[in-house]
Amino acid sequence: MTETGDIRTGRGWPLRPQEWGVMAALTVALGWFLLAYPLGLDQGIYAVNAARMLRGHALYSGAWDMKGPGIFFMYAVPIAMGGFRVWPIQVFHLLLHFVTALALYRMALWAFDRVVAWTAFVLWLVIAFSWGDPIRNGQPDDWMLPFFLGALIALVAAWINPRHRRRRALAAGAMMAWVFLMRPPMILAAALLPLVWLALGWDRQGASLPSTPSTPSVPSTASTSSTLSTLTTLLLFYIAGGLAVGLATLLYFVVTGSVQDLVYTQLKWNVRYAQADTPWANLTWRMVWHNFAVRWDSYFDEWNELSWSPVMGLLGCALWRWRVGRLPWRALGVWAVGLILGASSLFIQMRFFNYHFWPVLPFLTLAVALGVAMGLKLWGELWRHASSIPGDGNGRRWFQVSAALVLVFAVAGAFNAKSGLREMRKRQERTRNFLTGRDSRREFYERFNYFRIYRPFEDYQIARLIKEQTPPGQTPKLYIWGFRPAIYFMCGSIGPSRFPYNLLSITHILCELQISPSQPDHKKCEKKP
Repeated sequence: MTETGDIRTGRGWPLRPQEWGVMAALTVALGWFLLAYPLGLDQGIYAVNAARMLRGHALYSGAWDMKGPGIFFMYAVPIAMGGFRVWPIQVFHLLLHFVTALALYRMALWAFDRVVAWTAFVLWLVIAFSWGDPIRNGQPDDWMLPFFLGALIALVAAWINPRHRRRRALAAGAMMAWVFLMRPPMILAAALLPLVWLALGWDRQGASLPSTPSTPSVPSTASTSSTLSTLTTLLLFYIAGGLAVGLATLLYFVVTGSVQDLVYTQLKWNVRYAQADTPWANLTWRMVWHNFAVRWDSYFDEWNELSWSPVMGLLGCALWRWRVGRLPWRALGVWAVGLILGASSLFIQMRFFNYHFWPVLPFLTLAVALGVAMGLKLWGELWRHASSIPGDGNGRRWFQVSAALVLVFAVAGAFNAKSGLREMRKRQERTRNFLTGRDSRREFYERFNYFRIYRPFEDYQIARLIKEQTPPGQTPKLYIWGFRPAIYFMCGSIGPSRFPYNLLSITHILCELQISPSQPDHKKCEKKP
């Protein structure tokens, strides 16, 4: 076991085979319904571009979208393995959230116990599977989480454990570079993640030199020099890991001759896109905070555990201090650094779309898990106390009945109040009704309609009609005038153009989108005077 004060990175790790089995079974049991979900709007863009890349078209020059290159390489994995099918993408999505839940399990186990760790694991699956939908799922923001949390874990382990510390720092740098390539607004997190070492303390073992009652604990000059040397070495390996991934990605664009398209997309198009949509010159912190608070309230309206996560985290800390003892401040500091750096992407982009909140959800989940776990532990203590009440048993019986009623009402409230459990139960029931024939595909798919730009049942109908009219063994030749990339993918087509939707075929001008009520797929772009 390796320690730094109150962090024990070796506790409960690696997992036993039966624990792996239980975790995998829980992931499937809670998230099976996602396999029946239709392809999302942005998922269609990523999937078509990834398929074009697998057919030999270079990213940005032969397959275009404004997102960072990492997400297209990620989508290429399930498409290369499963072809033009939606379910391999959803299986890959489940796998990534399983890894994210494992990372939260380990972070909770650092300083707390298995009750908190298992609660964090299950809560993440509930929140991620219930909060996600075809619009929110499969975004760079949630698919990057295993790498973001993995880098955080690797940096903590590198700082406090002398074994393989350089290798861990190298891996952390590589993972954060990939996070940046998937979601460029995470650039601040990639640059500042080593600040997590400040939360662990100056001494790399997490404690100063031994002290006596009359002599305060002060690091010696030799210890300071050794720590500076370790810090420099780990930073160099962290940077080296990031450079290795960055240079390997750049090599792809050099080989495919698309460096100019990469530079144009990421440094010119995205800058103009951000400036056109966000009035940066008129922004004030009051406006930013108001926008953030409004979005927080609206996005988490059906998930009380997320809305009240700060309160639940504080309650969990208070109960831990009361019932267990000293709080693990270093572990909480690591969580806080991760939360702040995850939130930095929100404020860099200033858009506050619902799926942009994914980077902060793991740390909100840890706060909720601590509160829930400590509530369960307190209930367990009350139950044990009831069992030890002396006398004829009437007092003990009434105490046990009261404790049982508290637990029943708490569970019933979680299932019926606004919570991730209730939302997940609703989604599982709707999916079950669809799969058993109680609901039609139209009824199931139309629940995911997003204004006029995302109509999954219409996409399914059009793709089915096209495939029926296409001779067997042939790929339909399509050009879709509109914003329906999923049709290409469901037809097994990569489209005739590098643009999976036609609006961006004139990226050199500033587009103004006009949607006709009678023709929702007609988009008119005019040059701004």
